[in-house]
Amino acid sequence: MNQTDASAAPAIRVRRATPADREPLLAFYREHHAHRPRLTDPDVWDWLFAEQPRASDAIPFFVLEADGKVAGGIGYVVTRARLGDRDVDAIFPVNFFINPAYRGLPALRLLRAALKECSVAIAAYVSPDAMRLLLKSGFVDLSTRLRGYHYGLQAD
Repeated sequence: MNQTDASAAPAIRVRRATPADREPLLAFYREHHAHRPRLTDPDVWDWLFAEQPRASDAIPFFVLEADGKVAGGIGYVVTRARLGDRDVDAIFPVNFFINPAYRGLPALRLLRAALKECSVAIAAYVSPDAMRLLLKSGFVDLSTRLRGYHYGLQAD
């Protein structure tokens, strides 16, 4: 790759969301996913991320940036899961959407940022693109055993 090609590649960064990201993320969802009203509703955003328990420590959301602009995001809801006879902390990733131009490694980096938050993650109702990333990340397809919930993961 020559110097011109390398300098044209966008600078990609994954980082934890801050309160200042709320409006740019809502605008991103309106631009790329307007057909999903729950993504563009500020009240739903506040309920899921700003007002959820533990959100005061850190917003449970990560942003994918390309050249300083929002190119995607993933949030998670903190929950409890029953594994055998034990209750354990878990996360449920939600709102995992990116600009289609950043599928692949940037999307995988974004997913992995959320998965580092807890040793157990549960995901359901995912797109074919997200399914591929979940399987690459170690999720197990439980769709034939559980009605409605398609994936579960026990990470190290």
